Amino acid sequence: MKFNKTEYKRLEDLQSREINIPIFENDNPEKRAKRINQVQRNSWTAFDFFAKTYFPHVVNLEFCSAHRYMFNVVQRSSGVTAITGFRGLGKSAMFAFIYPIWKLIKGEKNIIYGAANLDQAEEKKEFIAHEFENNKRLLHDFPFLKIKDIDDNVFFLKNNAKIRAVSIKQTIRGTMNSRCAKRPGLIILDDIDEETNVGNMTIGHRKKNKILKEIQGTMDPKGEGKVLWLGNLTHPNFAICQFKDQIIGEIKSNTGSDIVNDNVFCLYGNEKRIIQIPLEKNGKSLWEAQYPTVNLPKIKEKYGQIGYLQEFLGKSIIEGKIFKASWFITAKFPPDREMREVKLYIDSAWGRKGCFRSIFAIGFNGYNYYVLKAWCRQCESSKMYEYLYQIYGELTSRFGVRVSFFYEANFGQTRIMDDFKDWCEKRGKYSISYQFRKVFNTENKNLRIEALEPVIESGKIVFCEGQDMQTVIGQFTAYPDGYLDAPDALAGCMERFSGYGRKKGIRVRGMK
Repeated sequence: MKFNKTEYKRLEDLQSREINIPIFENDNPEKRAKRINQVQRNSWTAFDFFAKTYFPHVVNLEFCSAHRYMFNVVQRSSGVTAITGFRGLGKSAMFAFIYPIWKLIKGEKNIIYGAANLDQAEEKKEFIAHEFENNKRLLHDFPFLKIKDIDDNVFFLKNNAKIRAVSIKQTIRGTMNSRCAKRPGLIILDDIDEETNVGNMTIGHRKKNKILKEIQGTMDPKGEGKVLWLGNLTHPNFAICQFKDQIIGEIKSNTGSDIVNDNVFCLYGNEKRIIQIPLEKNGKSLWEAQYPTVNLPKIKEKYGQIGYLQEFLGKSIIEGKIFKASWFITAKFPPDREMREVKLYIDSAWGRKGCFRSIFAIGFNGYNYYVLKAWCRQCESSKMYEYLYQIYGELTSRFGVRVSFFYEANFGQTRIMDDFKDWCEKRGKYSISYQFRKVFNTENKNLRIEALEPVIESGKIVFCEGQDMQTVIGQFTAYPDGYLDAPDALAGCMERFSGYGRKKGIRVRGMK
């Protein structure tokens, strides 16, 4: 994804203003030493001073508390930190531009810039190189930042620090700085997701795994290296959204709860984290200098409901080709005693690499269908068995004989209950596999999924909050592209109800 004309114009505007930044007036050695000492401190105050003093052409508004929060999380963390936030937050200016220069001053010797493609990465590298050639204030106080050598997508500074631009598609092993024998200490990944990949979750999955394995592995394992991954939570198939889902899955696994509070500024997984800054909190703007609270209604009107949720609140939803995100309504569930029947359905995705294992539990009260449980994850069988045993106990306790259990038995999935029985026996648990009935689906998958369109659109299915609903909605709105496991499993669960009146003659728009 290359810069568009508007972005190029902004870069040119910034570059033209850089050159005209005046040197410090009435300067002397004492003032210079004081500035340098202030910059060298390891605190938000030092960074704030550095940004405002040396980059007035970039920082023309006061930072807000969210900026300080992001900085503090990044400073105290190593490994992978994803940073997302509302449009205009300035995360790229702060962490892909000013922060790397600050780290170079503090001793960093090897920085990598990664982007969706090499052209975009080189644009970012050249933008920072322009500062080292034309920012008079910066070079006056820190002359070692002057560029010494340039070779294609790499340049070295006078102090032998190395800066390299790479594409996320490249292999970046062997990125040692040969001039000082240093591995990368800071890797910036900015906007690695591309709009052309929104229909394919596999591409995002590969990018996410590459970051967590290969890219993170290029840093010194004994050091405090940082991977800063900048992006937007605008589409559930994007790598950064899948990274967030993985963190949420780890939190659920660590806490033993299916509910995770997503309305926090930072979610912490196992040696990874994601910062997510919405524009507003409790109806008030988090950055009054940029977006006054009184202007929020105008912004909502300009971008529309979906656009505002995506661009300013960080919600990864899309207006799907067939299924619309707004159809997936939530409402207060009736008391358990009013549920006439409850069905639990498993699609284990047995033997299909990379697919999602899905478990749905739906209740019917005579009027509407209520999705009581929505579980959809890429995980090993043992994780599914743990959840299945837990949910079996909960549902039988709540609904007694009104609940029944089913599993898809196509493609050799009959093995699932044999293995589930073995799993129970090895852990000294009472075997419950005999309670589950086989279901063989012979009808076209797309026909079954698209039969859900009118019943979901009409609001007859009420969905639970939290759990794995983001994954479920993401797969529905991406349909017929991407993964179909959640829609297929939900369709399988709905078909267990005798009163589920499917329309005949559904036109199939997806063929997978």
